[in-house]
Amino acid sequence: SNAQVEVIVMMHGRSTATSMVETVQELLSIESGIALDMPLTVEVKAMYEKLKQTVVKLNPVKGVLILSDMGSLTSFGNILTEELGIRTKTVTMVSTPVVLEAMRKASLGRGLEDIYQSCEQLFENKYKAH
Repeated sequence: SNAQVEVIVMMHGRSTATSMVETVQELLSIESGIALDMPLTVEVKAMYEKLKQTVVKLNPVKGVLILSDMGSLTSFGNILTEELGIRTKTVTMVSTPVVLEAMRKASLGRGLEDIYQSCEQLFENKYKAH
């Protein structure tokens, strides 16, 4: 099967996640990757439910990589794993290059741990460069 890690981008703002995912989809000419926008009017509980329903529908075989910016969104992965028994990893303070790296690796069929490490590596390299 061509199952791949599902990459879910969750950001505060009306269209921040959508913009990032669409940009990367265009750059890579791929259709995978899911954006969940969290306008500031949306409650944390409602946002978590939206994520949960999305993941249940996806039924991810190879796990879920959550890319988020900050706050409560960064803890959703752990709760998902507890509730659904689905493997998740979360990367926080995410920027476009991280989304690009994650979606590129996922589209190549790489494993969850592998993709997660690549994303973390981007942060380490960024700080080393200064």
